[in-house]
Amino acid sequence: MIDPAGKAEGSPAATSVARSSAASFPLRDLLPLVMEAGRAILHWCGGAAPRIRRKADDSPVTEADEASQAVLAHGLARLRPDLPVLSEEGRIPPHAERAGWPRFLLVDPLDGTRGFLNGEGDFAVCLALVEHGFPTAGILHFPALGVTWFGGRGCGAWRLEHDAPPEPVHAARTFPQRATVMQGRVRRTPRLDAFLAAHADICSAAFPGRPGAPAPVPLPSDTAAQDRLRAGLFPHRRMQAGGPLKFCLVAEGAAHVFPCMHPTWEWDTAPGQALLEGAGGMVTLLDGRPLAYNKPDLRNECILAVGPAVCAPNTCAADT
Repeated sequence: MIDPAGKAEGSPAATSVARSSAASFPLRDLLPLVMEAGRAILHWCGGAAPRIRRKADDSPVTEADEASQAVLAHGLARLRPDLPVLSEEGRIPPHAERAGWPRFLLVDPLDGTRGFLNGEGDFAVCLALVEHGFPTAGILHFPALGVTWFGGRGCGAWRLEHDAPPEPVHAARTFPQRATVMQGRVRRTPRLDAFLAAHADICSAAFPGRPGAPAPVPLPSDTAAQDRLRAGLFPHRRMQAGGPLKFCLVAEGAAHVFPCMHPTWEWDTAPGQALLEGAGGMVTLLDGRPLAYNKPDLRNECILAVGPAVCAPNTCAADT
């Protein structure tokens, strides 16, 4: 058996994991399995390109996705035979069947397939435990980076890198005056700019849905209007990353706000939400409503992930 740091059971690294507070993590025995799935993906890095097929929504599925799915399906059947599994690359049961699941595992065998095909390294194997409609524990493993984040409600959040023991991570508790906003790897972000333009500062942008929330700002009509809109935004920094990594960077305080301005699927958000909530942050819909899971339609509306969930909505720290 391999421990979460990639060492055989009984080794010093395995012992340090067992003795750390991370041992209270309810999915700790699944960390080696998730890492094994990551190694299955790495088989397709730097060699022959995997074959690609298209799903009904035109999203790509590769042999790497399928290899990771096979590892996870086999391992979860052995390690968690009592829990149903809902996977992006597996069978999606009808809601009438899923509605009776009080607890289940939600899986994305390869989150970031497009980035993987483009040679980017921030793709991940993602898994979450969902209980009574909410994600309570999540794992996000980045095989090309050699880093795993895991955490959940009531048990904290952790970063596990190479052979080192897991280190606790915490979301930022206050915003600097020039906070960091996550975005995708694109040059123009008209929807994100319009969302931020509707708020006077980063604090109000991070706490939507409260009484007196500002009205939306219309999308700019052309690139010149986009440039003018962005130039007038409150001072902030932008950081680019792939989808699953954005949650992790907010969870460890490297970034402060991640507004996702396009629809997602439940398997895209559940692991990151569990991690971020374990780190003291929160994930909501863009208007402040909570996300729901195991819905008849597994798609989510736009979401907002934010670090300092415990700070007052209109409190910003001095720039650091």
